Amino acid sequence: MFLCEGTILVIMTHDTHPTFGKWFQRFFIRAWLIIVALFIFGLLLLKNNLSTLGAIFAISFGLSVPLVICYLIYKLYHIECPNCHMPLTTRKNRKMSKYEATCDRCMIVWDVGIGIGTSD
Repeated sequence: MFLCEGTILVIMTHDTHPTFGKWFQRFFIRAWLIIVALFIFGLLLLKNNLSTLGAIFAISFGLSVPLVICYLIYKLYHIECPNCHMPLTTRKNRKMSKYEATCDRCMIVWDVGIGIGTSD
């Protein structure tokens, strides 16, 4: 990627973020397994006339879905550079349908491993 700043030409290198994509996928799978369990237990408890406990599980399910989505979006836009530990600027690469995070200090564009176009 080439960025022009006045008369200075900056060349950015590309690399794959070593940890973020794997962390994101592990968290996503674990969180959704817990959410599915909340839903199933809520339905089973409501079916067996345990309405108070079933309602608690249903409310927990209803709250956990948007909380998990918001947390994952937050983490996607608050990634740390593995080299210099500075915050990265995350953008969606619309041409390749994936997310990339840019470190202006290291001059690296990190492929974070999230999106459709992440496989080589």
